Amino acid sequence: MRALKLPALDGPVQIVACDMDGTLLNQRFVLSDASRARLPELAERGVRLVLASGRMVSGQRPFHKQLALTTPIIAYNGALVWDVANERAVAHTPVPYDLARDAVKVAADEGLHLQYFWDDRFWTIERNSWMELYEGRTRLTGHVVDDLADFGPNKAPTKMIVITDPDRAQELVDRFRGMFGENLYVTTTMPEYVEFMHPEVSKGRALSQVADAYDVPMDEVMAFGDAANDASMLAAAGVSVAMENAHAELKDLADHVTLSNRDDGIVRALDAWGLLAPGQ
Repeated sequence: MRALKLPALDGPVQIVACDMDGTLLNQRFVLSDASRARLPELAERGVRLVLASGRMVSGQRPFHKQLALTTPIIAYNGALVWDVANERAVAHTPVPYDLARDAVKVAADEGLHLQYFWDDRFWTIERNSWMELYEGRTRLTGHVVDDLADFGPNKAPTKMIVITDPDRAQELVDRFRGMFGENLYVTTTMPEYVEFMHPEVSKGRALSQVADAYDVPMDEVMAFGDAANDASMLAAAGVSVAMENAHAELKDLADHVTLSNRDDGIVRALDAWGLLAPGQ
């Protein structure tokens, strides 16, 4: 097992926020044995573990349950904060419908696979390999409709995803950012995913909302991530940690770099800092 040396923390940690894919979940998109066994120990130290992902609430529930959590779920890159204990939205910021309709039209005109997320479900116009890729990773089932523009203003999406070849993803991010400017938040979360949210949405904002609800100062919040959509969360947290498999830009932003998601980087870092129960 590779050694992990990290400098001592400057102060206490009351909340640990973890991205899911590429961070908390391993390369098979599941929790490792070490994560399932050790992460519940955080509660014994009075530390709250918060899941923060681009995934839907339903895509995070199984892991939330496996880790015996009662904390809110940050979903859709922060567009929705869900109170699991009371089964209600604490905060929800959907994409303005007129902009969603424009994105749907562009995707249709260019033959891009777009998924429309509403009411914690997702829809697309064709079942294909991209839909099956997403379903396989998340273990969720999507729905096929004739026209995504038929959803209407009363069903504005919480987010949308274009799934494409990894070689095209950054090109599409740049194009959509140029097209929508500051009216939409466009980012990548996985090599194939180009995601669209309301411009005020970020994991950092959602994490601050959760910390405020617990009356925890942000300098006592730790965040782990690996991708561009995690940058705001790492910037907001008092202690920021990038995975070894993270994008180079995120590593530059982070205070610390731990081992990869293949090597239980979160557990190893928390153990090194003494945040897990001793004697394991």
